[in-house]
Amino acid sequence: FLLAAARNNVEVVKVFLTAAAAMAQEGSLNMIVDVNASTSGALSSVDMCLGTGATILHFATKANRLDIVKLLLEGLDFRQSKIIPQPKNQYMTEANINVAESRGQTPLIVACQDASKAIVHYLIDHGAKISAVDRNGCNILHFACSHGWVDVLQRLFKDTDETSIDRLLSALNNEGLTPFEVAAIRNKQNIVR
Repeated sequence: FLLAAARNNVEVVKVFLTAAAAMAQEGSLNMIVDVNASTSGALSSVDMCLGTGATILHFATKANRLDIVKLLLEGLDFRQSKIIPQPKNQYMTEANINVAESRGQTPLIVACQDASKAIVHYLIDHGAKISAVDRNGCNILHFACSHGWVDVLQRLFKDTDETSIDRLLSALNNEGLTPFEVAAIRNKQNIVR
């Protein structure tokens, strides 16, 4: 599965997700791992997903694959399949957008770290919590400021209540830095001016 996602094979990803939903419905799905991963150089990606508690949504976000992120969040249309029954619950067809892996990173934090602005906007549009903080004490403003993403900041300022923004702006990461201090250290003049 991971190899198919990394190689932009949306049709194979759909087949895996459809099969996974059917297997999970029967109670027999423990995990999906592409058997070719260890021989194709994608083992580190498999380890990332399985070893740290990251989900397929984390992996697709890290790979900057908006198409796969959309597929995971919008779900699959199981009505098109004549052999696979309709899933019994929403978890089968929709990824959990706010799940954090072992370092406390949600898919939104991963997108902010890896400079995936389109995915950042998409995740926010689909309910990602902007208040998430990773184990380093960084919130999404720390990452947006470190990249110099004025448009992401403007969007957050426009769409978020003042109290929440103030809390995010004044939050100190584990190094004792606010988001604007991170921008200053990284010389992001478009943020600090």
